[in-house]
Amino acid sequence: MTTRETDNMPMDDEMMRVEQALHEALLRKGAPCPDADAEWQRLAARRRKKLTAYIRPLAIISAAAAIVAAVVIVWGNMDNASTIYTAQDIPRKIEVVDGGMLPVEIIASNGKAKAVSVKQNTVRVPEGKDCHITLPDGTEVWLNANTELTYPEQFGAKERVVKLKGEAYFDVAHDSRHPFIVEADNVSTKVLGTEFNVCSYSPADTHVTLVSGQVSVKSTGHSETLEPGEDAAIDGNGITVSEVDVDDIVCWREGIVLFDNASLHDVALQIGAWYNMSVVCRDDAALAERLHFIFDRQQDAAKAVKSLQEITKSNVRIENSTIFID
Repeated sequence: MTTRETDNMPMDDEMMRVEQALHEALLRKGAPCPDADAEWQRLAARRRKKLTAYIRPLAIISAAAAIVAAVVIVWGNMDNASTIYTAQDIPRKIEVVDGGMLPVEIIASNGKAKAVSVKQNTVRVPEGKDCHITLPDGTEVWLNANTELTYPEQFGAKERVVKLKGEAYFDVAHDSRHPFIVEADNVSTKVLGTEFNVCSYSPADTHVTLVSGQVSVKSTGHSETLEPGEDAAIDGNGITVSEVDVDDIVCWREGIVLFDNASLHDVALQIGAWYNMSVVCRDDAALAERLHFIFDRQQDAAKAVKSLQEITKSNVRIENSTIFID
């Protein structure tokens, strides 16, 4: 297994970061050199479009509201405050731990099937981190924050099975004789070789989003086959398939987090968890505000909070390494 870790770090020149990402992708894939200028224009145009649609129409109104709020707010005391997220005082690092032994069937040198026990590894990615790994078969996996992936050091003769808790993007090495299966809670996703995203932080809200190829999704007696650009939403009632903009789903691999009609509570929770900063609110009613918001996890916390302040009706600020919402 090979790993590459990324962390939140400030970067003022986004173009430089995108070009660097293209360069890393080239080195990783060994593919012909892409048209960097064309790729940058595509990404930049897409970002500008979304930032304009989500942020600018609200920025002027919200900025004015923040000024008024700053004048009229009478600060409450901390007894009336609620904590949305509490910063952790332990080191947050990616770990690879022993996942136990797994019985598998392999093909021996004489061509016959043989039952053996294979060691499993579990990769644990905490809040504030993400990780890129390569599995024994060449499959590439990007793991989002607060995610665990368990896989064997050697896949069996019939299928390649991994277990996921959290969110991951898979670029599966094609092997028609050995299907690749991702098990997440009560959802099983089966492929031969393709690219897809699985988000399973909660058994009641699991999503499988297909980027290319084809996948079969199964859960509690229900089954659906996805085409590129489709998302399967799995809950206790079955599987619901809809068309989505896959770039919006998988942009987290670039460090971009997109919130579409999310509550201020959920946005603040993710920002606090990523930067490991406590989040305190002195107006619980404000947390229900719905937002369209984008932030870059590779920028520093101050920029993320400033961007949030520009589009919300509340006063959001950092004091003494704590994010306050009033």
